[in-house]
Amino acid sequence: MLASSLAAVLVVTGCGGHKGGSSRGTTTLSQAGNTAYERSYSDCSSKKLVDLAHQYNATPNKQAVAVAVGKYWASRAGGGPDAAKAGEAGCNDGYAFAP
Repeated sequence: MLASSLAAVLVVTGCGGHKGGSSRGTTTLSQAGNTAYERSYSDCSSKKLVDLAHQYNATPNKQAVAVAVGKYWASRAGGGPDAAKAGEAGCNDGYAFAP
């Protein structure tokens, strides 16, 4: 759990971008986006790709699974497309630690 929280913090501080008048270079995630990121990260770092593909009814390739996992957790968290993208990013980040 600590790893997923740390990864979420890194995403929030590292995603940057200049919007409006702020030049701090940080982006904040909604609560749904944060939840989707953390749950997706946890799933994708702890399960084999083939098992994830079966569980989320996706084609067994990393991108298709990441999209499916992100959408699932965004929906569960009550988020929209931004939360789904955060979930997709969490899954992609989690692959590095997958069995």
